[in-house]
Amino acid sequence: MKRPGLQAGLPIVAVADASRLAERLPPPATDADYYEAGAPAEAKVELGRLLFFDKILSGNRNIACASCHHPDHA
Repeated sequence: MKRPGLQAGLPIVAVADASRLAERLPPPATDADYYEAGAPAEAKVELGRLLFFDKILSGNRNIACASCHHPDHA
């Protein structure tokens, strides 16, 4: 039996309440928020690329990050 004011077990938030909550959110991240201001050394970028495709990092050594997170599909 559903309780009034709940949808899928989550409380319903009024639009006005959601707007007030959104105003309290921090600004979106920018390149400057990351180490080296979003411009890491090329060697670090290449290391990340190699690790992303390396299956040795998985528990059973047969799946890489790129197995699910295909770069062509963002």
